Amino acid sequence: MSTQYIFFYGTLMCAEVYEAITGKPLVAENATLSDFKIYSLQNRAYPGIIPSKDSEVRGLVTKVGQETLDRLDCFEGEEYHRTLVEVTSTTGNIIKSWAYVLKESHRSLAEMEGWDYEKFLKVHLENYLL
Repeated sequence: MSTQYIFFYGTLMCAEVYEAITGKPLVAENATLSDFKIYSLQNRAYPGIIPSKDSEVRGLVTKVGQETLDRLDCFEGEEYHRTLVEVTSTTGNIIKSWAYVLKESHRSLAEMEGWDYEKFLKVHLENYLL
């Protein structure tokens, strides 16, 4: 089974969440995904991304094996579609990576405001891990 890259932009950027889901430590680098925008989702602590020209999403990119990818697919659930994208690392490398994109059928959940990672850590993290 080959190693692949995955791009995170939401709750999985938190090492505690990533480790709880995958059973592995989070070793990642900062990266940016162009032509997507991050949104808060109605009545949810986690965000979604939707294609959007001239926007960008900042997050993390990391290598994963198939077992970890399977766990992440299960965690992300039915609201998202794992999509192959290209992200740019802080060193300028273009990396082909998977990202979980909000399915069209769930885009009505997107709120106008962007998602705030720091707010997630302060307000939602403790209950999110239960």
